[in-house]
Amino acid sequence: MESKIYESILKHNNIDIIYPSAVQQETVNNIIVDLLDGKSSNSHTKNIELICNSVEKKVSKAILLACTDLQLAITNLNSSITIIDTTDVLIKASVLELLKNNL
Repeated sequence: MESKIYESILKHNNIDIIYPSAVQQETVNNIIVDLLDGKSSNSHTKNIELICNSVEKKVSKAILLACTDLQLAITNLNSSITIIDTTDVLIKASVLELLKNNL
């Protein structure tokens, strides 16, 4: 979240950005570190779910999961809001580009 890699393109397309609180961002960062260390647990999914629900209450229409490692923690995520996994988007866009170029 600190890199704000998607911020300029989202703002350019008039998409407002709502970030989790500082404490929630710290929780996400700790989950990412655990996942990178090969540690995965149901509590990671539950914490991500709680953060998503909290952000959803701030009138969010979708949540952008912009870390390739977070998909490891969301396999059983229960959220009523649309979750956009950037890894999934990248894979689909790559395949479409390959097909477009007949590679």
